[in-house]
Amino acid sequence: MKAEPNKIYTVHHAVNHFGNISRLAIAMPSLGVDGGTELLKKIRETIRAVNGEYVAQLRQGDKHLNFPKERMAQANKGELVTFNFTSLCRFPLYEADFGWGKPVWVGSAGLV
Repeated sequence: MKAEPNKIYTVHHAVNHFGNISRLAIAMPSLGVDGGTELLKKIRETIRAVNGEYVAQLRQGDKHLNFPKERMAQANKGELVTFNFTSLCRFPLYEADFGWGKPVWVGSAGLV
């Protein structure tokens, strides 16, 4: 894929994502060629920003919905390129009992 400077590129990582409660960590990397280190740094910073203060802001109202609405509008216009991924490595879902016994199979929903 060739980078287009007039588009916004985002990376979405669903951290420990399960059930019907979720929040995405969204990083917007630069187009520089650095072997991916800048992208990894931005992803880590974004994940760290999902903390107690962030959750408190979510509880205060719908202000937190503005960013996803803006990004969706950009995506609909073709101005946004999104890469989605998740990792359940070392996340012990097969050991969890959600009230109906341990799961037989665990999978990740598509992040669209």
